[in-house]
Amino acid sequence: MNSEIDALWAKYSRDDLWQEVSEWWESASRARVVMLLAINHKGSLTLAEIIEKAGASEANVLGVLKELQDEGIVRSQGIPANFAIFNEPAFLQHMQKCCERTAVAAGMLGTLAGWASGSE
Repeated sequence: MNSEIDALWAKYSRDDLWQEVSEWWESASRARVVMLLAINHKGSLTLAEIIEKAGASEANVLGVLKELQDEGIVRSQGIPANFAIFNEPAFLQHMQKCCERTAVAAGMLGTLAGWASGSE
């Protein structure tokens, strides 16, 4: 007897599906950090505040912040370090790319959800 899930695996590769879910998860975590900075664009946030509000691991948050600092988009100052947007036009471009990446990954999950509910 074939289950609906067996039919899903016949249509999609398990590895590809896991990769899509992982891509969405990583993108969503990055987007949460970026959007926190955007929401607080007139101020700054400490690392602890970003970790707490983003609900992401310290390693993930530090990775995003390092990338943004390396690109000259975000700067930190003080002790403990406060992170703030330094280059707003570059930040807006980064935010757009980040959100697009998350939307693409979410689109695949939406397709799967539609397929699973029979409305494909």
